[in-house]
Amino acid sequence: MNDMNIYFETEQTPVIKQDAAAAFLVEMAKQNLAPGKAQASKTPADGDEVPLWEKYMLTIREAADYFHIGEKRIRAIVEADPLAEFIVMNGNRAMIKRELFEKYLNDASVV
Repeated sequence: MNDMNIYFETEQTPVIKQDAAAAFLVEMAKQNLAPGKAQASKTPADGDEVPLWEKYMLTIREAADYFHIGEKRIRAIVEADPLAEFIVMNGNRAMIKRELFEKYLNDASVV
């Protein structure tokens, strides 16, 4: 049996007969959440990302933005000494430990 939406034109809010899934979607729209995202989620929402200066590790691209060094130059530093203490390999992706790389740059005279 199909559920039908019934609308009444009155001065009050229209009454709508809905099934449970539609009611859930309406609540999510009211809360500006996408379906599937939990309200008590611990992940940062869009625009609420962790700032670079608070991150423990940076990707090559983030490190290039943060330290104002080109991506190619950072990749060359990683390839020159892949066992450096500021490099962590996540599979085939190199991650830069921000504070240790800052110390490396402080001690370096040429990059």
